[in-house]
Amino acid sequence: MEGHTYQKSRPDPVYTAVCDGNLAKLQTLLEAGRELDLETRIEFDTPLMAAVKRNNLEAVQMLLEAGADPCYPHVDGVGEYTPLHTAAQWGHLEIIRLLWTTIPSEKLALHENKPRFEGCLVLAARYGHTSVLKYLLDGWLDSLGWSAHATEGALCSAAAAYEVHSAMLLLDRVKTYSPGALKFALFSVVRHKVRDPVCPYPDAPFGAVDPISQELLVKALIEAGPLDPDLSYWQLPMIHHAIHAIDLIGALRGLLAKGANPNAQNERGMTPLQRLSVPTFTRAENEFDQEFSLHETGIHLLLEHGASVTAADHEGETPLHAAAFGCPLHLFQRYLATLDETQDALSAVNNHGETLLHYAAAGGNIGVMRFLLEEFPQTSVDIVNRANSNGWTPLICALAPTRMGEDNMQESKKTPTEALQAAQLLLSYGADPAAITAEGWTALHWLASYRTHPGDTRFSALAVALIHKGAPLQAKARRMKRGWERLSWYPAVDPNPSHCLPWGFRMQRMFKEAPKGVFVVDATTASDWARRCKSKEVERVLLAREEETRAG
Repeated sequence: MEGHTYQKSRPDPVYTAVCDGNLAKLQTLLEAGRELDLETRIEFDTPLMAAVKRNNLEAVQMLLEAGADPCYPHVDGVGEYTPLHTAAQWGHLEIIRLLWTTIPSEKLALHENKPRFEGCLVLAARYGHTSVLKYLLDGWLDSLGWSAHATEGALCSAAAAYEVHSAMLLLDRVKTYSPGALKFALFSVVRHKVRDPVCPYPDAPFGAVDPISQELLVKALIEAGPLDPDLSYWQLPMIHHAIHAIDLIGALRGLLAKGANPNAQNERGMTPLQRLSVPTFTRAENEFDQEFSLHETGIHLLLEHGASVTAADHEGETPLHAAAFGCPLHLFQRYLATLDETQDALSAVNNHGETLLHYAAAGGNIGVMRFLLEEFPQTSVDIVNRANSNGWTPLICALAPTRMGEDNMQESKKTPTEALQAAQLLLSYGADPAAITAEGWTALHWLASYRTHPGDTRFSALAVALIHKGAPLQAKARRMKRGWERLSWYPAVDPNPSHCLPWGFRMQRMFKEAPKGVFVVDATTASDWARRCKSKEVERVLLAREEETRAG
């Protein structure tokens, strides 16, 4: 910048004295009469900026008297800051007062300077420095007035950082906010807590999530509008944003307390309860490289506020279907307890003929499977062998590697052991392994999807049992050889056979919606699939049986 020099080869003695807290040396240097470049940047700081960061009021006073500029802009790669901004960010109230008295009034009056000064209000709100925020609201620019851009920016920043006291102070002192600003502030709370790119101090509490703060902020912002608790952001009802992760429970509680509809539907017709019936993110701030878990607290909260367990989405799937897939038995029974009549609900199918047993089997949910089979003792064989619209039976669903939930939940699928147990339970109730889906997949194909090692006889033993009960060896499954795509209607399709493929009607739709250029193979036998998936023991059994068949 013109008029300022940048020294990196040697430390500035004034800067060094400030950093050392050596006021005597600083005074000597300032009184020496020699030329001192008070605005030489060292590590992006002037001596004045260094004094502000260290909350050294005396050093700040000495530097200002020597001519340091409190409005000098520093550009550090993140943004433009002045000592005023830094004092507001770090919450140094007395330094704010001191710096303010040195700013010429004509500087404040300049229209182009106003946005720069107003940034201090946003920083004080964002970092929760209510004493500084109160001082700025009460005294700063009193004759000029804070712009709506500044006050609304401060409110949204406070909300995004979960700074309840800052937000409450702003709502109390500033009586008018635009509906758009309040809506964005509310979204900032229910989405996730913001992390600042530059923490002002090592123990900055940006990582902690406080459900009580979430709840208080949601209630206050809705009341301030007043806002409709069912409003949408990004074309999604606010309550759906609040169930995105378990650590947003305070936001969910606040929305429901203010009257949000627990049965609000997203673009697929899914309700919050349906989405929470399978594992969800534990933390909202990062959707990658984190754990997933069932949001039991959120489920109970939604049920307490009247969430329907039978509300169907565009595919006819209900929260009860999703619970059969992903909830333990005690939660599944909690869903049923909300109904006056359970028999019809237990018999419900989606638009593609998939029953609760299809879902429980696909999820490897042994407890729910056993419960459903025991509820229909006279007709259990019919239930076990009921095929959906494209030929999927519960046994095929049980063995297929499946997942259900958010698109990037790569690990939210049943384990190989759960798949084996689910298949064995269904076989004990008379499941027929001869079924072939419309795409040519059989129980043997899906059994071969799990990688096995020599000596692991669990899968080979089940392969023998399936063949003995009539599972077809030569059925040829349809698969995509290349060109797998992320489909908009359901979780991603992964080309790695060890990952999950769409199950049930979803597989039929996958082929129907496959983009041009995808190469489809219609000749994959169970032994071919076992070889691709490195299911050594199953492949050995299948090849041996094929050889026996050829030998006559």
